[in-house]
Amino acid sequence: MVGTSGVLALDTLMYDVVNYAQTPIGKQRSVEVFGEDPTVWRAASPALQAQPGTGLPPVAICYSGGMSGDNAESRKKEAERFAEALHHAGARATVIGAPEKTHGQLALEFAQPADKVGEAVFA
Repeated sequence: MVGTSGVLALDTLMYDVVNYAQTPIGKQRSVEVFGEDPTVWRAASPALQAQPGTGLPPVAICYSGGMSGDNAESRKKEAERFAEALHHAGARATVIGAPEKTHGQLALEFAQPADKVGEAVFA
């Protein structure tokens, strides 16, 4: 990623699609988005693509409380697992939590005045 100063991963449960597809709702969503081929799931999983020596830029990984605001723990866990994979690959990764926000609020309010997530990303 030559010339990329950083990446913002804004709130998803699909950093590792293979792992996410192990749950009933995860499998349904994975099939809807990527089809039924686990090889495609692996290729679509940024956590599984992070490899040492690939020159990955710093990544800010943000998570919310989910679509209804009550899914923060699983989103936090996935964000931390992705950060761990990036650290293993030699990249800087920062996890920024906003469990009080829904997925939509996190996206729509990002970098608006007084948005703590935007402030953390651009600090």
